Amino acid sequence: MRLYHRTQDDKINGIRRCFFEAKHSRVSLALERLRDLGDEFPGDPQVLYAEGLLRTDYLGQGVAAEELFQRAFQADGTHTSSLVNAVKFARNEREFRQWADIARRAKPDDRILLQFVTNTLNGLDSGVAY
Repeated sequence: MRLYHRTQDDKINGIRRCFFEAKHSRVSLALERLRDLGDEFPGDPQVLYAEGLLRTDYLGQGVAAEELFQRAFQADGTHTSSLVNAVKFARNEREFRQWADIARRAKPDDRILLQFVTNTLNGLDSGVAY
């Protein structure tokens, strides 16, 4: 039971602390802190995105991270970093095309994202295997 409620600033500081912990080989503690933040801020895209980054960067869990990135983007539809990672970590061509279509609609002005999507789709369309 909490005797206080965290603010948005507390959440951001908690996420920063998680990355500090992970950087210093305390990934289990970092994930525990993120679970705690997730309990207080359920479905929060920043918390989901942070966990996805920890799982890719420190644990090599790309599939788990991809699901977190997708959930983070779907939580509010504006979390660009999550969208980029959802596209980048797609597990197969079908999934890539699905997320590429979402990226094109959600971020039509993001030149870097659209260039990545377009170049990859051009390769796929020319017969390069995913």
